[in-house]
Amino acid sequence: SVSKVLIAIIDFYPEGEFTSQINSETNTKEAVKLRVILLEEWKAAYGTPYKVTYKAGYLRRSLRRSGTCTSCESGPTFLVLARIRFLLGADSVRMVSSTDLLPSYHSLHSNSETAAFWCKTGYWTTMQVADFLHLTLAGQLKSSITLGAYVTAQTVTVPAAGFWGYLGFTTKVTLASTQPLLLPLIAGYGLVTVTMPLWLLNKCRSNWDNTTTKLHEHFWAAAPNELIVECIEKWTDLAPHATSDMEEKYMTM
Repeated sequence: SVSKVLIAIIDFYPEGEFTSQINSETNTKEAVKLRVILLEEWKAAYGTPYKVTYKAGYLRRSLRRSGTCTSCESGPTFLVLARIRFLLGADSVRMVSSTDLLPSYHSLHSNSETAAFWCKTGYWTTMQVADFLHLTLAGQLKSSITLGAYVTAQTVTVPAAGFWGYLGFTTKVTLASTQPLLLPLIAGYGLVTVTMPLWLLNKCRSNWDNTTTKLHEHFWAAAPNELIVECIEKWTDLAPHATSDMEEKYMTM
């Protein structure tokens, strides 16, 4: 007979009725930043999950849906499991405050994808937001250049200069020469539309980097010696096939 396997999901920053809970010790409401639920429950709440492909090539990243593939490489299984257990323990023993390891929910800076991505790669970031801002930046830059080229190429008919103009003769000049404010307006439009997504992307990166650094500091400070040794062996290829015991330990904890 084949036994059923229950798959659990670490649901970061859950929605709906799971957004807050009452702390039994302090009788105060605190935010729920993660929970463990079954895969079927998660699918019923959010729909079918997308599988992320790590260490994907340029062509794959260009053709696949945003957020489903990345050039980053996933960490070894035992390290991913260790990060997950670290977050579970970090959230369960600390009160929600400004010093919490997990930042409060933010659609750009800290969401379910940023937490999952940190567990897999060690980087606190969201591929969907980064891809969206990069595409927006490229699109706005393209539209600004296209608009400027279009306006400068347009011509208008005006009366000819001097005596020939009195006789009704006309000539063609560029639109920009008759409307001198057009070029500063286009330049201002390009500056605003290109600078805003670039500024927002840099701000997101700053927040992502700060959270990544904070989590790394606390994670490695609390990491057991055998985990550190196992990582060194893995990353230096001293023992490329010696990770099974470590993975089994974290999977059964």
